[in-house]
Amino acid sequence: MGPFAVIPGIVGLLLVLAAVTVWTFKTRVLIEGGLVTVRKPILGIPRICRVPFSQISRVRVQQEKLDGVKEKERDWEILIDRNEGNPVKLAASIRDRTEAERMAETIRQMIR
Repeated sequence: MGPFAVIPGIVGLLLVLAAVTVWTFKTRVLIEGGLVTVRKPILGIPRICRVPFSQISRVRVQQEKLDGVKEKERDWEILIDRNEGNPVKLAASIRDRTEAERMAETIRQMIR
C-alpha cells in the first residue's frame, strides 16, 4: 500500500486542525490608551494588531465577500481603515446590519 495508507490519517489530522481553529478562533478588541488592539488567536497562537487612534481614517461596515452566497444571506463585518496600510477587521459574521452599524458607532465614539 505504501504512501496511500497514510493519506486518510493526514486528511483526518487536517480536519481536526480545521475544527480546532474554528473552535478557538475568537477576535478580541480592546480600545484604550489611544490604541485599538485586535487579538486573533489561531490554534492558540495569538496574532496581535495595534492601531493608534491617529492612524484610523474611518470605521466602516460592509458585507462579507463570499462567492456563491446570495447578497441577502451574507453576514456583516466591521473594519477599520488606516491612513496607510490594509484595513483591520474588528468583527465578522454579524447577521444583522443594524447590529453591525450600532457596534461600529460605539467604536467610533470610543476612538474620538
